[in-house]
Amino acid sequence: MKLSEIWSLSLAVAKRFSEKRGSNLAAAIAFRAFLGLFACLVLSFALAGYLNASGRGVGEWIIGNLGLSGEAANSVYIAVEQAQTSRATTTIFGLLGLVWTGTGLSMAIAYAWNSAWGIPGGGLRGRASGLLWMLGSGASILVAVATTSWIASHHSLPIIAVIIGVIADLSLVMLTASLLPARHIPIRAMLPAVIVTSLGLTAARVAGATVLPRIASDSSAIYGTIGVFFALLIWMLVIGYVLVSAAMVEVVLWERNHGTVDIRVPVPRPHPHLRHRDAARQSKIDKTA
Repeated sequence: MKLSEIWSLSLAVAKRFSEKRGSNLAAAIAFRAFLGLFACLVLSFALAGYLNASGRGVGEWIIGNLGLSGEAANSVYIAVEQAQTSRATTTIFGLLGLVWTGTGLSMAIAYAWNSAWGIPGGGLRGRASGLLWMLGSGASILVAVATTSWIASHHSLPIIAVIIGVIADLSLVMLTASLLPARHIPIRAMLPAVIVTSLGLTAARVAGATVLPRIASDSSAIYGTIGVFFALLIWMLVIGYVLVSAAMVEVVLWERNHGTVDIRVPVPRPHPHLRHRDAARQSKIDKTA
């Protein structure tokens, strides 16, 4: 693809992004992902409770790794003890919350993709697809994290960890593009959007490992604990922009290769007073012209 074609494609994607209000779609994805963090936190408390009950000394491990002392260390001890006593209830609520927020996130991604295509979607089918997407994406992420951790612990080549991360991103994005949207196109037509999204997610992951801790630290110093959540929300918003932009790339390329069709869309009938006012305004415009 020539440079002029890439520039033309970028302008077309930016125009479609603006027409479909891509910023709002990206914000919806970021909000759903942010809600999922709380379910993950609840499950992490439940896990800490189970480990502490088995005599693993989770409280001491957390305090030692974070270098806490005094009041902060006491707070961690109390939190771990409370997690141990209510671990069963916390697990149930955490799993239910994770399923609800996870499927909600998948529906937000599907809605963004369907909006780019201008087609309806959602409902029970969206929730069912979201559950399958959760299981597949969770497995992909776990395999990538476990493999990368094993490579790091054995001091293997870092490039292998990078390759595994890119493969995990590709598989996750391909699963997202093929399972969540309501449109049906060949896999070959999905590949450009999948590649764009994978590159964007890889860049976001690198930024999350390098830039995000610095932003979180600065925000925490100024705004306290809420600053950390603010930094995470910005990172999730970037991921939302990447996903929405990928959907726009897919649609623009499909339209260039296969064309478009015009359809009639029913809208509510305007109030009679508004119709008369618009007719009078159009008459004045015609007379002026």
